[in-house]
Parts: sequence; C-alpha cells; structure tokens
Amino acid sequence: MPNPPAPTKPDRDDLRTRTLAAAGALSLAVGVLHLALPFYGGAGFRYFGAGEYLARLADHRSPIPTATVVGIATLLAAAAAYAWSAAGLLRPLPGLASALTVITAVYLLRGLALLPEIPTRALSPTSLPLRELAFSAFALTTGLLHLAGLRAAPSLLPARIRRRLTPGKPPASPGRAPRPAGAGRIPPLLEIPMPHTSTATSRRWPLWTAATLAAAIAALHLFGGTPEFVGPLVHANLDAPVKQLFRVLWHMCTLLLASLPVALAWAARAERRIARPVLAYVWFIAAAFTVVFFVIDLDAFGAAVFTLPQWTLFIPLLILIPLAT
Repeated sequence: MPNPPAPTKPDRDDLRTRTLAAAGALSLAVGVLHLALPFYGGAGFRYFGAGEYLARLADHRSPIPTATVVGIATLLAAAAAYAWSAAGLLRPLPGLASALTVITAVYLLRGLALLPEIPTRALSPTSLPLRELAFSAFALTTGLLHLAGLRAAPSLLPARIRRRLTPGKPPASPGRAPRPAGAGRIPPLLEIPMPHTSTATSRRWPLWTAATLAAAIAALHLFGGTPEFVGPLVHANLDAPVKQLFRVLWHMCTLLLASLPVALAWAARAERRIARPVLAYVWFIAAAFTVVFFVIDLDAFGAAVFTLPQWTLFIPLLILIPLAT
C-alpha cells in the first residue's frame, strides 16, 4: 500500500516566515546604516534628522553621538533577532510575544508620520525634505511586515491580546488541572499548527500595501515634485524646446508612476497565473527607478547617495511584490 503524501506546510506558516524574515533583514540593515553615521561627522547626523545637538557634538568629536548610534543599532539588531526568532530562523527568545508586539507598534507609530508628511510636502515642497518621507515609508513597511507576521501566527501574540481577539472562547475553569512540566516553554515556532488560508488571501496584503505606497509615490511626484522642479525649470533661461521637452518627460513619468498602483490593485484581485506578468512589469519599473536614481546619485555626489533619495521610495515595492509571488 503506497504511503500517503506528506502534508504540505500551511500558507500562513510560510507567510509568517517570509514576512518576519524580511522585517528582520530591514531592521538589521537600518542598524548597520546607523553605525555608518559617525564616519560622516555632523553632516551625517544632520542629514538623517538626529538633531542639531548631536550634530554639533559629532563635529567636536564627542563620543556621545557614537555611543548613541551604537545603542540604537544594538536595539535594531535585537529587533531583527526577535523577528528571525519568530520566523523560526533562530531559537525562541525570551519574551518573544511581548517583544514582537512592542517592536511592531514602534515601527507602525513611526511610519504613520507619513500620513501628515505627504500633504505637507505637497503643499510646501521646501518645508520638508523628501528623505523624511522615505524614512517614514521605510518604517511603515517594516511595521506592516511585522504585523502581517503576527496576523499569520496568532500564537505569537500575548495571551491577553489573543483572548480579546477570541471573545467567544470560554474562560478557563478555576479547578483546571495543573500545567505539565515544560508547558511554559515556547515550542519551535515552525511546529505550531497554523490555520489554512488560500494562496490568494496570503498574497493579497503585500499587493494592497504596495499599491498604497505606489499611489503615495505617484501623488508625491505630481503634487510635490511638479511645483518644486518643473516650475523653476520652465522659468529658467533655457531654450523653449528644451523646457517643453522636460515637461513632456516629467508628465510621461507621472503617467508611468500612476500606472503602478492601478496594476498592483488589479493584480491583488486577479488569479496568480494572470497577475504574474503584471507584477513582473511593476517590479521591473520599481527596480529601474531605484537603480537609475542610485547610479546617478553615486556618479554626481559620490558617497552622499541620499542627495537624491527618491530611489529609497521604491525599495518597499521591491520587497513586497516578491512576497506575493
């Protein structure tokens, strides 16, 4: 008699592993970036919004800024370790459920600053550097990845939150049997049974998140970039054909960016087989914007690769789209 086929891993388990692994990688990446700030002195601290006080201390070679960024990098490395532990890539860490909930909340609260920043930048382009929106978008993406991992694995949530999410479950009886030895130990998370969900459901949230971010990028380009870049160039002392050609190219770019959220929203509702070519198109466009902006930034400004920080806005799309495929 042939052996029955081995059970496949539930989609939720796979979703949790992918999202939390990606979230941990982003936390570690930004931690490494913090460690690079002291090498740029006060200019690096000013550029990344660390405050004038720390920037002046860095200019005077004080050890305080370096100690500060080392502390922040250590916290970010710990956040990465907890995300990877929850993904099953590392052994379970103490206080895993509570720590992961706090990390998720911190990232989401920081990322929600993007909501007022977009209209502020659109109404007054010079009042807020574009990189601030990129930082907020990065935090929001990382928080959403953590949140998706928690939703895919309810066992990662603290017990109090789990009880609130399942109010119909009767409370435990006071006369219940004592817990067996070792019951308090967190089991390997890859062995926790997860409820099954369809593949379409498991890939819907990355695409809707990517569509929202792509729409924000297109709106920022149209309402923030047009008055900041097109207006001064039109009034510059250049030949009329050159100025009008730039306007054509700018608004062709506007149409291209506007097509990305439309394509992502359609792909979120379409079948996987039909959506894949569209997702490949969106990913290629996002990768092209990232590479072109980064290469020009590197060629024109050297190590100051955040002088044109627009390339950082497309990195979340490059991460979210593969999660859906």
